[in-house]
Amino acid sequence: MRAAVLSLIAAVVAVFAVQSPSWADEDYHQSCPNDWVTCQTGVQVAGPPSSGGDCGTSGADTGHTVVCVVYDGDYVYVKDGSADGMAAMARIAYENVDVDSKNIRFCRNNYGNGSWARCNFDWNEGVTKSVGGGVKQRYAGFILTDRLWTFSGN
Repeated sequence: MRAAVLSLIAAVVAVFAVQSPSWADEDYHQSCPNDWVTCQTGVQVAGPPSSGGDCGTSGADTGHTVVCVVYDGDYVYVKDGSADGMAAMARIAYENVDVDSKNIRFCRNNYGNGSWARCNFDWNEGVTKSVGGGVKQRYAGFILTDRLWTFSGN
């Protein structure tokens, strides 16, 4: 009996002592998470579907990050286009911050140069949103994003 109890305790400790990567991924920047920011690390995928959304590319100063938004399902795709050691980032921001307490969404691709990541957000379709792409330079301070386009009704 004692061996069974000790085995159960050891199993519980092992499960909770090793933090799942998804638990840790949500605070990869000082602004994540808080009352106005939602942060996700995307799952690695082959790329966005060939139709159903829009894509844009950030400039050279932000690492040539490609961001695609697939409106059906509120999916954001991020491609890391530079071997600079920084995670590629997408930013979806509400133009009207009074609509929802979570008015900025970050999607991180930390899989390296040439890779794609997909995040699945749930946002208010009736609000105008701006899309940005760039890189995360460090935990405190800088997430460089270029404004790529705006959309609403999706």
